[in-house]
Amino acid sequence: MGIEERLLRQAEDELTMRETRYGALLETDLEAICCFLPDTTLTFVNRGYCKICGRKHSDLIGRKWKEFVPENARGKIIRTVETIAYEMQAGHYEHEVITSNGQVRWVDWYVYPITDEAGRLVEFQSVGRDVSGQKQTERALRESEQRFRDLADKSPVGIYLLEDGVAKYLNQPFADMHGYTADELINRNTLKTLVHPDDWDKAERRSVDRLKGGVGPKGKFSFRGVTKAGETIYVETYAAVTTYEGRPAVIGTGIDVTERIRIEEELKNYKDHLEKLVEERTMQLNQANEELQQDIARRKEVESALDAKSRSLEEVNTALKVLLRQREDDRSELEEKVYSNVKDLVLRYTHMLRETRPDSKQTGLLDIIEANLNKIISPFSKRLSAFDFTPKETEVISLIKEGKTSKDIADLLGVSLDAISQHRYQIRRKLSLNRKKTGLRSYLLTLE
Repeated sequence: MGIEERLLRQAEDELTMRETRYGALLETDLEAICCFLPDTTLTFVNRGYCKICGRKHSDLIGRKWKEFVPENARGKIIRTVETIAYEMQAGHYEHEVITSNGQVRWVDWYVYPITDEAGRLVEFQSVGRDVSGQKQTERALRESEQRFRDLADKSPVGIYLLEDGVAKYLNQPFADMHGYTADELINRNTLKTLVHPDDWDKAERRSVDRLKGGVGPKGKFSFRGVTKAGETIYVETYAAVTTYEGRPAVIGTGIDVTERIRIEEELKNYKDHLEKLVEERTMQLNQANEELQQDIARRKEVESALDAKSRSLEEVNTALKVLLRQREDDRSELEEKVYSNVKDLVLRYTHMLRETRPDSKQTGLLDIIEANLNKIISPFSKRLSAFDFTPKETEVISLIKEGKTSKDIADLLGVSLDAISQHRYQIRRKLSLNRKKTGLRSYLLTLE
C-alpha cells in the first residue's frame, strides 16, 4: 500500500470517527438539537428534542415546529426567526412547547442560520435546553413576592425594610403614618426624613446595635416621628435583623401610638385630679369629724352641767339637743353627697372606659382607681351593710343599681350568667324580697 493510500485511509478513518462523535453528540438527551427550514419544517431532530416534545422521531420530521408552540406566542417567535434570517447571525429566544400529552414546557434555544456556497439561507440549526424547572422557580418566586406585597399592602400596620438607614421597601400604611406615599420614601434616608431631630441619635444607635447583634428575635423601639406636614407623632416599632441582597438589613413593623400616648396622658392627669379631690374631701371629712367630736365633747359637758341645774333649764337643754341633731343631719347629708358624687360622676365613667376595651396596663390602672374609690365611699353605704352581703354580692348590687342587665354584669365580671342569677337570688333572699314582686333595682335605690 502506497503512502497516498495510507494517508487516504487515515483521513477516512478520522472522518468516520468524527462523524461518530458528532452523531453521538447529536443524539444526546441533555440537549435538544434540530434542523428546520425557514418555514419551521423540521428536517432533523435528536433524542433530546423528541424527549422534550414527548413525540417520536417519525412524528416530528416533516412537521412545522411552530405547531407545537401556543398560538398566542407564535407571532413573536416567528418574527424573531425572520430577524435572524435577515441579519444572518445567530440568535436566542425562549418559548413554550406543548407536548403530546398536553403539558407545557419551556425551552431556551440558540439558533444558527445555515447557508449554501452562494451565501443563501438553506436552513437553521438550533440547540435547546429544557428550562421548565427554572421557569417554575421564577414563577413561584414572583408569586411569593406578590403574595408578600399583597399581604404587606393590606396590613393594618406599617412594614419596612432598611439597609444602612435607607428604605429599600415600605408599605403604604407605614408611609401614611407620616403623610407620604411609599414611592416618596423608597431609597431615602428614613432616619433623617421620618425621625424627630431630637431622636436621631437614639434611632441611629438603635439601628447600629441591632445590626451588631446579628440575625435574631425582634425588639421593641419607640421614638418620635415627623410627618410631611411637620407634625410630631409617636411611633412604636418591632424590628429584627435579616439579609437583603446579601447584605445585613433591618425589617420591622411600626404603628402610630400617638392617640394611645394622648389617652395615657389624659388618664394620668385625670388620676392626679381624682387623687387631689379625694385628698381634699378627706381633709374636709377629717375636719368635720374633728368638729363633731368637739361638739360631742361640748354636749357631754353641757349635759353634765344640765344635770346639776334645776328643771328650769330643761328648755335650754331641749334646744341644745335640737342643735346637735341638726349637726348629725348635716353630717349624713355630706356623707351622702360624697357617696353619690363619687359613684355617679366618677365610677360611672371608669365603667365606660372599661367598655372601650383598654389594654392590660390601662385595665390595671382602672382597677386601682375603682378599688380606692370604693374604699373611700364604703363607710357611707351604711344601710346596705346591715344585710351582711358578700363582696361579690355588693359588686353585683352596685351594677344592678346602675341599670346593668344580668348579661352585662356577667360580661363585666367575667362570670357565667347562671352565677349572676344565683347572686340576684341571694340578694333578694337577704332583703326578704324572694316572695315579693318588688323590682330589685327599685328597692335597692330606696336604700341609698
